[in-house]
Amino acid sequence: MNLSCAVFLALLCSAKVVVAQLAQSPSDTSFISRCSYQLDKTCALQVFGYIFQNLTSITSKCCRELVYSLGWECHDDWVQYHITRPSFHGNASDALAKSEQVWDTCVATAGPAPSPTTY
Repeated sequence: MNLSCAVFLALLCSAKVVVAQLAQSPSDTSFISRCSYQLDKTCALQVFGYIFQNLTSITSKCCRELVYSLGWECHDDWVQYHITRPSFHGNASDALAKSEQVWDTCVATAGPAPSPTTY
C-alpha cells in the first residue's frame, strides 16, 4: 500500500510540474517572439549561425543590433529557449559558451551606444 501511495504522489507531483510548465509556455513563447523581432532576419540568422552552426563572424551592423536593439536579457533568454527545445540536439554548454562569446565580441565591436533622440 505504501508503494501505491508513493507512486500516486509522484504522478500527482509530475502532473503539477507539467501543468505549470504548460501554463508558462505561452508567455515565454510570446516574450521570445517579441525579442526575436528586435533583430532583422539577416542578423538573427548570423547570431543563430554563430551560436549553433559554427559561423565564424558577424557583421558590425548585426553586432550593434544585438547589443543595442536586442540586449542581453533577450539574447540570453532566446538562447536558453533554443537549447531547451526537444529539437535541440547539440551541446548546451557549447551553445552557452558561444552565446557569451558572441555577446562579448559584439559589445567590444559595436561602438558607442546611439544617442537618444531628443524631442
